Amino acid sequence: WILFESSLVDMIRVLLGLVLVAVGTAVFTPKLADTGKATLISSYKQTHLYSIESPGYSSPYLLINVTGSSRHEMGYGWGYLLAKDIEGAYNALLGKIFKNKDERELIEVFLDIEYDLFLHSQIPMEYQQELEGIDAGSRAKGYNENIIRVKRGLVLSSFPGDVVKDIEWLIKDELYNNGTKISRQHMERLRAVVKKFNGKIPSFGDTKTMLRIGGQCSHFGVWGTRTTTGRLFSGRNLDWLGDSGIAVYKLVSVFHPPGNKYSHAAVGYAALYGALTGFSAKGITVHEAGDDNTRETFEGFAWVLRLRYIMENAQTMKEALNLWKATNNTLGINHGLGSAKDRVYTALETCAGYTAYFQDDDPREAASKYGAPLKEAIWRTNHAYDPTFLKTAMYSHPGEDTENRYMLLHDTFAYYGSAGVKIAALQAVNLTAVVGDKGGSKIPSFLTCAHARDGSNIISATFDPENQLMYLANEDGLGPKHSPACCNNYLKFDMSPWFAMPYN
Repeated sequence: WILFESSLVDMIRVLLGLVLVAVGTAVFTPKLADTGKATLISSYKQTHLYSIESPGYSSPYLLINVTGSSRHEMGYGWGYLLAKDIEGAYNALLGKIFKNKDERELIEVFLDIEYDLFLHSQIPMEYQQELEGIDAGSRAKGYNENIIRVKRGLVLSSFPGDVVKDIEWLIKDELYNNGTKISRQHMERLRAVVKKFNGKIPSFGDTKTMLRIGGQCSHFGVWGTRTTTGRLFSGRNLDWLGDSGIAVYKLVSVFHPPGNKYSHAAVGYAALYGALTGFSAKGITVHEAGDDNTRETFEGFAWVLRLRYIMENAQTMKEALNLWKATNNTLGINHGLGSAKDRVYTALETCAGYTAYFQDDDPREAASKYGAPLKEAIWRTNHAYDPTFLKTAMYSHPGEDTENRYMLLHDTFAYYGSAGVKIAALQAVNLTAVVGDKGGSKIPSFLTCAHARDGSNIISATFDPENQLMYLANEDGLGPKHSPACCNNYLKFDMSPWFAMPYN
């Protein structure tokens, strides 16, 4: 249980000039459960798709174990076995964002331009080959548009947290720094769609509200004297576009790349190719939280594929950071990388052309009036602490929700430390769950699921990489039955048999 002693909480809030509703001793208790039977659904050569019995959920997790003699064969298996799910997940997501058909078509043309002219340019050849395989595999099942859906998903996942305000800086980068590369074909598609608006500028209505909700993610790492046996635990929350219907397409993709690469698990959805979070057989964990900045570009490594690249090529923190430094950023994002072998975690505050690296108890964070770093723990919500990053940040100070979640994590670490509680799996899941969005931004709203229907926490994941375990929760239900991930069961996935080859 996460227990916040009122005296400790009140003292910290007063010192930081915050207001805390007096709640006495606050309790939030996440639910843990074991996964059930893995049932084979279908196979293509060495790639197998399973349904994972998921207690407490209205639909099961899908797990695809991807093996191939080539990258193309890996992609083919992924696209072939998930063809119908790719289409379903894409339509659920886009249908939630864009209610107007013409507005959706206009945005889809924009997504295609962004991928074709910019984002694809730094995707490594091995992933290009996988994408070609996805196209071929999906076409073999009669889903000829799936590759377009997957590429659009790569663009959508790369978008800034507040698209409406922040997209201006991406467009400026593309126009002023790169000039226009738009082709005749793209222009003809744009003209055809724009004609449908009869010369009027589309309002996008509710779409603008949908595109402003991506700024509530979080991640953390903790190790050393704070944990049992000193091993690393890490966690990640994705708070974005809740209640879309995409939950029925929740997916764990376990990749076994050919050659001298490492097996890894990518957590996400069909149609969103890559890793929204995950960890590898070598104990590297990967995380993300948006942090909007005016320095941004799509001529960098799409982060959901970049995280896969780190997992399959690194087995230590040094190797992971060297890989990061050798590749290019896109937008303003707070990333996190963990290493079970080194028992350490690093936070990365990134924007186009710049990365600031943070270890625990960093003096830059301590110097900020919004920072409260600790030893042997590091965490991020949606604010940065590096002075160079902050010069071009969209916001000079964190919003209420961002700051409250940052301090909730601080308070929970501090409580465990003062109470002499060593963090094990339950406490690590508590740390993840307590800051998942449950329908409000005030401190008390994070400690109850009373308003769960309104929560936007769609993925909540805790990793125990040294033991090859992850505790995974997803949103569930629709409308009045909707419940955010952090209010649902955290399912225990033992990934050791899945990482082993082969798994049949």
